[in-house]
Amino acid sequence: MANTVYLFTDGSVNTTTKIGVGGYLICSEISNNLLESDVVLKTFQNTSSTKLELQTFLWAIRQVNHERKNVIAFSDSQNLISLIDRKEKLIKNNFKSSTGKLLNNAELYQEFYNITKGLNIEFVKLKGHSKMEFKSDFDKVFKLVDKTTRRALRTL
Repeated sequence: MANTVYLFTDGSVNTTTKIGVGGYLICSEISNNLLESDVVLKTFQNTSSTKLELQTFLWAIRQVNHERKNVIAFSDSQNLISLIDRKEKLIKNNFKSSTGKLLNNAELYQEFYNITKGLNIEFVKLKGHSKMEFKSDFDKVFKLVDKTTRRALRTL
């Protein structure tokens, strides 16, 4: 699609050290020529898998030149994908649980809504670990990002 940018994000966390590696790949067309070196990585401290997926997306979306672009964002994070549908309720409840406690990632949720406001963005949920023979071209690019972040985490 003309003026469409594909954004793939993923993260991998060491739950013991709470250190994670987030990665993204931005491309304007899906190609078999994409390499691990095309994946941009960043290390995050004091994180969890849910938090890292949000941190990585927010970091990555800032790298997209949004002007007159459609963004299709791919992730295997159910939490990230569900934020669009949860927006009204989260805002209505001031990002608090039913017991009145501020949600763990409230600040990141607010940032997510602020940064995506006005963007022409579509989210696509991918399965993180399915057999290669069942993978679409999008799944194959996502697998590249997933594999790269996991490999980078192992080197820390």
